[in-house]
Amino acid sequence: MRTETWYLSSGGAAQSAAGDGRLSATRPGRQPSDVLYHDPYSPVPALAPGADRRPVQLREDVLCWTSGPLAAPVPAAGAEAVLHLRVPVAEGRLLVALTSVRPDGRVTALAAAEAVCTGPAAARELRVQLTVDGLEFAPAHRIRLELSGLGRPRYGTDAPPLDAPAVYRVHHDDARPSRLLLGPR
Repeated sequence: MRTETWYLSSGGAAQSAAGDGRLSATRPGRQPSDVLYHDPYSPVPALAPGADRRPVQLREDVLCWTSGPLAAPVPAAGAEAVLHLRVPVAEGRLLVALTSVRPDGRVTALAAAEAVCTGPAAARELRVQLTVDGLEFAPAHRIRLELSGLGRPRYGTDAPPLDAPAVYRVHHDDARPSRLLLGPR
């Protein structure tokens, strides 16, 4: 079994599932970055496992990149998001979620992980492991990668508070190819 690479791509407007964020097997060329606005006083809500994530993914402060409908099953025993980010704060915490979009439109989270990134600095590569035990995406489903600021409280109380809104940039061009890797562990 080989690892499949799904590149993040957009025209710079991947905000929400209604945006133009795409996952594609084609490496991107020159294109604008996506901008993630995070307001700690209006955090993205956490949902229970198995809950439909459509309400969350309609928010403008959630970036979404979605594949087309799958023609064949796609194994995802191992999943890793490789993101090229510009981080505006000394330490930022993001939530990266791998979701499945069913043919009926229902969106379920398969894996989620907190990503701690440091800055401020020029764009840097951030690798986020997503634990997906023995899963595969079914034909006609779509793969979606979701990125949002980490709301309080989500994954514990040790996260330092971020008192001001932050603006992250996610680069996904030929020089900085943000991508999702799916395949064997």
